[in-house]
Amino acid sequence: MPLLHWLKRLLPAACDLEVCFEDQANNDFKSLFFLANGIETLPVDCPGLRATPGIYFTACGRSFFEQCLPKSSADICTSFTAVHWLSQLPCTMQDSVHHIVSRSP
Repeated sequence: MPLLHWLKRLLPAACDLEVCFEDQANNDFKSLFFLANGIETLPVDCPGLRATPGIYFTACGRSFFEQCLPKSSADICTSFTAVHWLSQLPCTMQDSVHHIVSRSP
């Protein structure tokens, strides 16, 4: 979420930032909203999104393979977890697919 605070600082003061988090409909969005609202904290020094005026956030429970937002409504999109797109894993982790939760050396 530090990236979103940085982006907001780049915008004119009168311009709001809307963030839409997308994941499958069966995802438990609770932890995401706890982080965004500052109820839970990130492992870096960064406030929740709600702490910064002009940042608004929602979630969309749709497939990665479907249109998730109305036409002409997204200015920038990114994916931070796209393991499912890889043809093979770049390295072997014994206990996880994602490096954030792995305890492998």
